[in-house]
Parts: sequence; structure tokens; C-alpha cells
Amino acid sequence: MQVGPYWHGYDCRPVSAKLGAHTGKSLLESAADTLCKDAEANVVTVVDPAPASSTAASLAVSVPVYSDGQRNGAATYVFEGTDEPELLKLACDSGCALPLKETASQSTGKVAQPSSNANPPTVIKQQQASLLGDASRQNVSVLSGAAGADFRRLQITPEHGTGNDILLDTAKALPLIKSQYSSATSDIFSVNIINNPAGVLKVIDLQGDTVSVKQSSAEAGNALVLVSSEEDNAVYNFNLVFRYNKNSRQFELKHVLQVVNNESCDHSLVSVEEVPKNLIGEMSLASFDGRKLFEQLSELRIQAGSEYKKLMMTDVAEQLDKALALYRKGQTEAVSTAMANFLMDGGSGHCNPDSYIAQKYDFAQMPGWSNDLGFLFGETGNYEESIELLNAVIARNPTRTVAYLNLADSYWGLKNKALAAQAYTKYASLMSDAGKASKIPARVAERSSGVVE
Repeated sequence: MQVGPYWHGYDCRPVSAKLGAHTGKSLLESAADTLCKDAEANVVTVVDPAPASSTAASLAVSVPVYSDGQRNGAATYVFEGTDEPELLKLACDSGCALPLKETASQSTGKVAQPSSNANPPTVIKQQQASLLGDASRQNVSVLSGAAGADFRRLQITPEHGTGNDILLDTAKALPLIKSQYSSATSDIFSVNIINNPAGVLKVIDLQGDTVSVKQSSAEAGNALVLVSSEEDNAVYNFNLVFRYNKNSRQFELKHVLQVVNNESCDHSLVSVEEVPKNLIGEMSLASFDGRKLFEQLSELRIQAGSEYKKLMMTDVAEQLDKALALYRKGQTEAVSTAMANFLMDGGSGHCNPDSYIAQKYDFAQMPGWSNDLGFLFGETGNYEESIELLNAVIARNPTRTVAYLNLADSYWGLKNKALAAQAYTKYASLMSDAGKASKIPARVAERSSGVVE
């Protein structure tokens, strides 16, 4: 046996894939391109002769697998042929069965003697999923790190595979953070498997509730979702949605969602906003650095405020459709009942409209939708909610003519005749400019004349 060359990582290709030298590259360089997980070691043993089970002219390469400087086993790559070797199998050598780990010297690449104090990782959480877009199923496991480590390991393996059939094993995705009040540590991200229908993303808010939002590019099926948590943060979290890409054979980051809860009152969900991926860059779970990205997202939140695209909750969209249909049928009492679903209740009465109405229901890309909701708020006597939402609509869309009429009616309902007159006057001006003066309702002139501004 001899030592060398120095490889780092796992071969991420399917078992049936062929390994061939790419143009301008040696076989070794081409093989190195298939690696997608840093094994933190530089020891490779080339076995000669090849195992008895291999055919002639084959080469077996045994790669010790390390995590955090400790050897967890070894994987044997068996290649057939010389010009275009084919990967026949990925199997463990005898080192995988050892109950002890070996510690690697990062400076020399040598392997130290086994330590009697080393323990295998503990499975903290395990979930079953179908992540590859086919009938196969996988185990998604959260494992403990080494003693004193500031991370947990995330591992994805076939549900009925062997210990060597590893699709992903990373120590960077799940960092731990130390409490500012004690020596305790906690997870920055929790691991969740969520099954989404096409065009919908399910998110998890700070209270642990799952809410569905519309997202036209969302794919159907299981997704791996990392949900952030932060000490003393009771306002927002991030949901990072990863999906398997069959072409790259990687679990790629598809969506980054900022999930915001009400700071007061009932603390329920008020908005789900999508962070543009171009602010973050392309990445996969294999390369994902959880600590670094969380810091980046926190900085982006401060810089951008609430300017990200807001995604509509599916139940909210359905409730407004129902309320509008009832209104058109003249079912006034049923409309009032339906509109109660849009109001937040803190337990001792309704929450203040300024604490949630605009943040939850003002959609920059759908001013007509928000105007309709503001209109129905006014029609059902929820004047303060109507005024809060319609003022937000007008602030973004100052020429939204009908919004001024709805706003004026709600001010009138609150007996604030001065502000009602201002809104009626603005509505009449916009209608006249558009050549629609004949369509102005009679109440506009009646309620705006003689009022001192």
C-alpha cells in the first residue's frame, strides 16, 4: 500500500455514473471534480491488488472519512478499466465498523491512535422524507457534534441504505449559538420536512404555526426547510427552502422567506416576504454556512426594511373571495361574519389596526385587492381598519381614484367630516380629470360642500 494522492470529500455521483477524464484534465483531476463534501482530511490509501470481488484491471481507492478532525470510517471506491473507469460500488472498509474514532492531525495528515474517550454521534432528530423527486425515501438526521463543538451535523441518507450511502453530511448548516444570559447553547436553525402543493409554500412562524402562502414558482413535493430562531427575537424568523436538483445532484436553496409576527396584541403572523436570491447568491446545502448566512440575512433586514415582495396567505385570499361573493348577493350579515376573520383579537378585544392592518393586507403588487378589502371593512362598520388600509394603498398609489371614495366613506362613518370632505374632493378631482364627472355619486358633493378644512 502507498499513501496519496490527496483527496477531500465524498463522490456525489449516482452509483451507475461513469468516471472519465475530462478534456485537458487527468483522471485524478476529473475525479476530484465529483467531490461535494469536505472530509477535513488528506489521507488516501491506494490498495494494490484490488479486492477479490473486483474484475481485472480495476483500482480500489480507500478514502478515510473525517468530520471535525475525527475519523468516522472509510469509503472504498472501486474503479474498472483504465481509460474510462466505471464506479462499480461504494463500500465501507473494516474501519467503518470500529466503535472508536481516530483523530487526524491537521498539520501532517497522519492518523493518531484511537481515543477511548470518543463516542459516536447522537441522533437528536430524524425525519423521513421523499426529497429526490422519485419514489425513494430518505432519512434526514440531525446529529450531535463532537464534545464542545459549536454545531450539529445534518445528514441525509437513503431510508434503507447502509451507513455509507450518504447523500449529504455537513457540519456547517446547523451552527449553535451561545446564550447571552448563560453558558447554554441553542440552535440557530431547526430542520423541517414540509410537503408543498404546486404554487404554494408552507412556512413556519415564530409560534410554530404552519401557514400557506402563494408562490407561483413553488414546486410540489417534499422540501427541506431550515427555520431560524434567535434569542430575544419575538418578531421575525427566516425560512430557507431547499429542493433537490437532479441535474446538479445537489440540495439547492430555492426560497428565502422572512416570516414576521405581530410585535404586540396576539403575536400572530402578519407577513411573509421573499428575500431576493440575488442578494444572497446561489448555494446548496453542501456549501451552506448557516452562521454566515444568518448574519447576512439579519443585515439585509435592517437595510431593506419591509421592501421585499410580500406573499399572500392562501386562507386570506380565499376569505376575501368568499366575502366579495356574499356582498354581491346582498347577504349583509354573512359578509360581516366573513370579515371578522380579517380582524386580530388579542384576547381583550380587537388589536389596534395600526399594529397589523397595513403590514398584513397592503400588497404593493395588488392594490386592487387591498382596495377591495378596505372597501368591505368600511361596508361592515370596521372604519378604523378601512382607513388604515386605504391610506396605505393611496400612499403607494396616489392616483388610485376609487380608494379616495372608499376612504372618504369610512371617515364619514367615523363622523370625521373634515377628513371625509378632503377625500371626497380628491376623488371628485381625479374623476373630473379622467372625464368621468357624470359618474360621481351625489353624496360626494353633498358631503364635501360647506365643510371647513
